[in-house]
Amino acid sequence: MSEYQYYEFQAIDRSLTPAEMAELRRLSSRATITSRLFANEYHFGDFGGNAREMMARYFDAHVYLSNFGCRAVHFRLPKSAMDLRALLPFRLENVVEIRETDSHLVLSFYNMEEPGRDSDVFDEEPGDVLSKMLPIRDSLASGDLRLLYLGWLAGVQNGHLADDDLEPPVPAGLGQLDAVLTDFSDFLWLEPPLVQVAARASAVLREEWSAARLEARAWVASRSREEKDDWLVRLLESADGSVPLEIRGRFATARRAADPEMHAGGRRRTAGELRAQAEALAAEWREAEERRRAAKAAEEERRRIERRQRHLAGLKGSEEKLWRSVTLVTEASAQSSYDMALETLLDLRDLAVQSGDEADFRNRLLELREARKRKSSFIRRLDLKGLK
Repeated sequence: MSEYQYYEFQAIDRSLTPAEMAELRRLSSRATITSRLFANEYHFGDFGGNAREMMARYFDAHVYLSNFGCRAVHFRLPKSAMDLRALLPFRLENVVEIRETDSHLVLSFYNMEEPGRDSDVFDEEPGDVLSKMLPIRDSLASGDLRLLYLGWLAGVQNGHLADDDLEPPVPAGLGQLDAVLTDFSDFLWLEPPLVQVAARASAVLREEWSAARLEARAWVASRSREEKDDWLVRLLESADGSVPLEIRGRFATARRAADPEMHAGGRRRTAGELRAQAEALAAEWREAEERRRAAKAAEEERRRIERRQRHLAGLKGSEEKLWRSVTLVTEASAQSSYDMALETLLDLRDLAVQSGDEADFRNRLLELREARKRKSSFIRRLDLKGLK
């Protein structure tokens, strides 16, 4: 299996300048580069650029994929849009990393624990992976911390935490993952039993990330005129898309300060508890699946027997005619004739079992074998079917 690596960076809040695009071109002559995108794949060799530096200077999102079990996704947001104190409990080395630049925070999520999990052909086009997860940036700015908890949970699954390490505050809505967060969970190869166990301590998501209009109006009204004017001027003067993120982020921080228990969840569990409960749930699911398969197999067998009984009922009384057909078709040496004769003999055997004439069937079968003993292919077929 040849090596495969895919790098994609996207600029969301602003377009790259021609000068920046020229700088990026010097990093790769083969990459696809636009005012919003840098993408390249490698079947041998490696990327010559520095992904961290590119995120710090140019881009707001980055995904890395490989066919040897390493993958990562990164999101950059303005510092003004994020509450760093709320993020820090989820930080976990080599799993969930948070880096600061002069103006931004870069949140990185890694999974390097599944060698051989990916292959030369991914479940979807690599170029679609990052685009599907981009709405996560807006959710983060709006105060949704489920992404960070899922990232931390990957550390639990992959053994990065000791059994007695405590979980961070459990955000609401872990049991209500939307399509984007489900894609993110799949990206990290999170096992569904572990996610479900973690969600047991998560409150039901009400309106944590999209506040009621009256609450939003009240918060906006509480902002100073100078602050609101600054937001409007920046929106008018610049194509920078970070201003809406900043507004949503500040609002989310204010709501968290007003209700500090909103993300606290219940009793904090240990990594060992989560792993043990996930293993128990996975065992329950396996047992339920085994029962389902056994019930399905039993039902299929019952239907097969019913079909067989209906078939034999239609043949009852025509045994002599069937024996004559077997004698006739086995005179030839055609393989298809042998197959036809075998099916008929099986019917005759089962009819004999039903009527108690098994001894008569065995005698007539021995006579047939003797008469056709030179037809080795036919005799071999009889032996394979247990017609001896």
